Amino acid sequence: IKSNIKICNEDNIIQKAINDLCNSLLLSFEKKLFTSIEDVHFAATYLDPCFKDFTFLDFSVDSITKAKEFISKYSKKFKMEENVVHQQPELQQPQSLLSKLRKVENKIEQTSLEIEFDCYQKSKTNFTNPLHFWKNNHNQFPILTKVAIEILSLPASSATSERRFSIAGK
Repeated sequence: IKSNIKICNEDNIIQKAINDLCNSLLLSFEKKLFTSIEDVHFAATYLDPCFKDFTFLDFSVDSITKAKEFISKYSKKFKMEENVVHQQPELQQPQSLLSKLRKVENKIEQTSLEIEFDCYQKSKTNFTNPLHFWKNNHNQFPILTKVAIEILSLPASSATSERRFSIAGK
């Protein structure tokens, strides 16, 4: 009996060591993988209609939140570009009235983006190509479409450019 207990104890020690090793490798992998993932990656994944729910991740709610925050910040870029292109001379009105109007305008923009997020989240799609989805739905999601076209047109990796620099350096 003592020899069987000793073997069981050795098996438990080996099993514990294997489990510890697996957990250590998993933590190392997650640390390397997820520290290199930027918010733009979450946004790009969210803007692909096939993956917008992040169902393939355990922390999908956090990922969607990160994506929406990034998209909200990024969408302000388009408002600034519009202001530069369509800048009209300011009327000589009290500054307080202008600032109030700008605050209302920002709230309306934020609300429309929130509505787009909700509608997009609820939408069903048969598109496998995200760019086709945004092309066909640009009227329903005007803000998200602008962001999607810019973000999804970014190369997913720098390998191609690195390869070209490497070839050029030879």
